[in-house]
Amino acid sequence: MNVEDGWIGAEGEEEGRPVLVRVRDISLEAIPEDEFPHLLSSTWRFGEDRDGSGLPSAKQYAELERFELVFDKMEEDGSGVLAIVRTHAGSVEHVAFVRDVEEGIAAIRAARPKRGDFELAASPDNRWDEYRAARDALVE
Repeated sequence: MNVEDGWIGAEGEEEGRPVLVRVRDISLEAIPEDEFPHLLSSTWRFGEDRDGSGLPSAKQYAELERFELVFDKMEEDGSGVLAIVRTHAGSVEHVAFVRDVEEGIAAIRAARPKRGDFELAASPDNRWDEYRAARDALVE
């Protein structure tokens, strides 16, 4: 799938702390439902920074940028597409749609940040329902 670099972003607040959401700007008609039928979510709980905002520090952002290279690689080799990134309260969640769950899990585990808690969850979502809901929430 050839994905443009466009993202739709939103900032909000929950429990008095910032929430940042980025959703890939993919035409709903162009979603390759059969090509990437699995949702793979990875959540890195990096912890609180000194200002209490729940957003990554500069050092954590650098680690996050290195980790996100795994999603660039997935897109380059055709194994997955990063669709949603949510940051709030000391954690960042990446939602990707992948061709093969085990392959995606192995790639993410190999690249994951070494500090903090890290969780992976996978589920079938061949209609990209979570992506559609997140995108609709931002464009309405």
